[in-house]
Amino acid sequence: MKNFILGLSIVLGVTATLSAQSTDTLRVMQYNLLQYPSSSTATIKHSYLSIILGHVKPDIIGVNELNPPVGNADNLLNSAIRPVLGNSWKRAAFTNSTNSPVANMLFYDSSKVELRGQEIVSSVVRDINAYHLYYNGPGLAQAPDTTRFTVIVCHLKAGSASQDSIDRVGMTQSVATWLSQQPIPGNYMMMGDFNIYSSQEGCYQNLLNATPAGITLYDPISSPGNWASNNSFAALHTQSTRVNTEPDGGSGGGMDDRLDHILINASLRDKTQSIGYKSGSFRAIGQDGQRYNQTINQPLNTAVSAAVANALYGMSDHLPISLDLIIDSYPLSNSVNADQEKIGVSPNPVEGFLTLQIPQGKGEVQIMDLQGKVWMSSIVMSTKINLELNSLPAGVYILKYSGESQTPQAIRLIKL
Repeated sequence: MKNFILGLSIVLGVTATLSAQSTDTLRVMQYNLLQYPSSSTATIKHSYLSIILGHVKPDIIGVNELNPPVGNADNLLNSAIRPVLGNSWKRAAFTNSTNSPVANMLFYDSSKVELRGQEIVSSVVRDINAYHLYYNGPGLAQAPDTTRFTVIVCHLKAGSASQDSIDRVGMTQSVATWLSQQPIPGNYMMMGDFNIYSSQEGCYQNLLNATPAGITLYDPISSPGNWASNNSFAALHTQSTRVNTEPDGGSGGGMDDRLDHILINASLRDKTQSIGYKSGSFRAIGQDGQRYNQTINQPLNTAVSAAVANALYGMSDHLPISLDLIIDSYPLSNSVNADQEKIGVSPNPVEGFLTLQIPQGKGEVQIMDLQGKVWMSSIVMSTKINLELNSLPAGVYILKYSGESQTPQAIRLIKL
């Protein structure tokens, strides 16, 4: 009973200290750009994309079919994205190790997220790109933000031949193997043009049935089935926006395939690490469920305006898809009096040993997770102490210091 009361008092104390805690939303968008800039003039494509982006208002954009060279990525950023979404937008590094005629790219609003690294998941068909991001939250200046997540952008092999299916299986097996080698737990999503027609395809099952050592991925809207040419899935179809073939290429035939996907792992599904999928937020932009074997702009689209529907038609033979992530935002305040000296914590993030500078030199230090579980408690009797944290699992914690005559201080601690 005594331990329960102590734990409860710690949770209540931290809750009061972190009263400024709030949530933020990140909108993720995935789009096959149809060999941008393709045979159309880039100016026309920029106009279409600007209209679409103004409607969606994403914070992160993953794209497929961005034509080399790298200048096309810069042109897209400077001529279509920044004029609508702002100059805080950046892009990842351009890669094309397989010399494919089309490539992937990630664009992001650096006022919301930052890129901390990227790598290529090996594939003989074309690059699969993994982008490691972190949330650029309001508490970042006080404590480095540890809300991290990885976005994998993948464009699987197109085609209905047996070798095409084999290639798709090989590509997703590479992803599954790569995921099995990543830190667990972690936040992972995979998105792109998968070029699949059924949830039973081997390449898709590779992702949904990862080995125990890997990270299983999930469809956030849990809609298995035979998607192709199936009116039952009309509300999920993302290709084709056109009935006829247009001069910029692409497929015709009208809306009858679900080729574009965003998958998330259990951590994002269940929001176990400060960031998670917002239920009901997944959508295929412009899809009102009334498009089966028809164009996106005729008859009248009830999901978007006529201007947006026309832009979707002109930009690509695919629809963009999006979902929202809810993220814990900690504009962390130590809740100390103006004349009260704050404790010092170094390093933060920490891997092994943590050094605390205690102004008063006497009090109690507790380390707890964001659910209130206490992982460490120590009485301090000096102005400087070292804590060994090697056994503490990686994650986000609250370090609380309570002095005899001071207002309790709470600091977000990041364990690597």
